[in-house]
Amino acid sequence: MFKKIDVVIVTYNRLEKLKRAINAFNCQTTLPMRIIVVNNNSNDGTIEFLEEWKKQNYCYEKVVINLSKNFGGSGGFFKGIEYALNNNAEWIWVSDDDAYPEKHAIELATNYINNHDMSNISAICGKVIQNNSILYDHRRKVKRGLVRIKQIPFKRKNYNKDEFDIDLFTYVGTIMNVDKLRQVGNVNKDLFIYYDDTEHSWRLRKVGRIVCIPRIEIIHDLKGNMVNEKFSWTNYYMYRNKLYFIKNYFGSWYTLFEKFLIYLRIIKKHNHECTKLIMESIKDFNDNKVGISDTYNPSWKIKK
Repeated sequence: MFKKIDVVIVTYNRLEKLKRAINAFNCQTTLPMRIIVVNNNSNDGTIEFLEEWKKQNYCYEKVVINLSKNFGGSGGFFKGIEYALNNNAEWIWVSDDDAYPEKHAIELATNYINNHDMSNISAICGKVIQNNSILYDHRRKVKRGLVRIKQIPFKRKNYNKDEFDIDLFTYVGTIMNVDKLRQVGNVNKDLFIYYDDTEHSWRLRKVGRIVCIPRIEIIHDLKGNMVNEKFSWTNYYMYRNKLYFIKNYFGSWYTLFEKFLIYLRIIKKHNHECTKLIMESIKDFNDNKVGISDTYNPSWKIKK
């Protein structure tokens, strides 16, 4: 019988969202066994809040991992998942600090796991919503074209089903099978942000099914997120890491065409800073450079 589910939340300087995320798990009809919060060296009062949170009396174990610097989403998830794997978790729910599960989410997930053969399932995930609308990009399938790898979001009709299989997920409302995790390994901590979850889900898909269960709902609070800006420092990682993903799993021809598409964006931008960022992302990909960039990090601002 399934008993143990750990929740890993990664946060960086979004204290109010973190509070709401933790409260969403506190209000679950079925509580997790453990909540692990990985703090990416926040300086907005997060440390003090988490110290008080650890003292509160909830029916689950509370773990706080304060990192010495911002290791990005991938580095934070690596640490949290590593802790869960080393402490007898059986399934691991991964979540950013801006993702809030509806109150029956863990109960629905637990019931599904208890009542199905999970030996060939790598992960299950829920429906991601904002303002009552489905955010389709969180659950995708891979299609190989003649020159391009396409990541196609599943359509509304799929969400009318009890469940459907997917190829790629984001770390919003995803619960991973520890047995499969041990087969494929932890998240690639060197990607910093972007494509860490895509790359990880593709590895997990190779060893088992990934099932989306639309009854499990997660609210994604995108308001104020840097990644929603039309162009920011995060684009460097999006371009670089997408090339990394395509090269490692689909080969040089698809990578070459993706580079061509990225170069086309330079023509559209008409901005020196944007051009420089895009060129740097491609150069660092060519040089096999991963991790955080000295230039393109949360302190970078585009010049108007």
